[in-house]
Amino acid sequence: MFFIFSLPRSGTAWLSTLLTARDSFCFHELTAEKGWQDLPQTRSERVVGAVDTGAYRNPQAVYTAFPTATYFTLYRRPQQITASAAKLGINYDAAQHTLPKHSALYYDDLSDLNCVRALWHRVIGDGFDEQRTRQLMEMNIQRDVSKFMSARGLAA
Repeated sequence: MFFIFSLPRSGTAWLSTLLTARDSFCFHELTAEKGWQDLPQTRSERVVGAVDTGAYRNPQAVYTAFPTATYFTLYRRPQQITASAAKLGINYDAAQHTLPKHSALYYDDLSDLNCVRALWHRVIGDGFDEQRTRQLMEMNIQRDVSKFMSARGLAA
């Protein structure tokens, strides 16, 4: 099992989509679900994990629920997070929050195929699908709010 801590607006939706594939499943915002602590820790048929933007508030609960997990932290510059939230009309000061320190993953690397491949191997292991990853990168899931809004004729 793996668990990735992050702040909102850091590419977590895209990352959880990437990490859900034939041999793996990645929950997005697992700790928001009722009974999240009951998630089975071992599933021989798939690698299971979570990307979560709320768990940093109480990492000890995650460590207690998943003592054998491999932990990562996805970092994005606080100014970028705050600006991304502001584009959605959300007042969120990312600099006010501190993430637990684990093996680091970086938001800026999510747009580089070689970095994403290395991330996959660190988190999942084998089975990286380059074609699927390229398709996801082209879809740009929640990575560029202005692109999304302009495509729909909305003000960015």
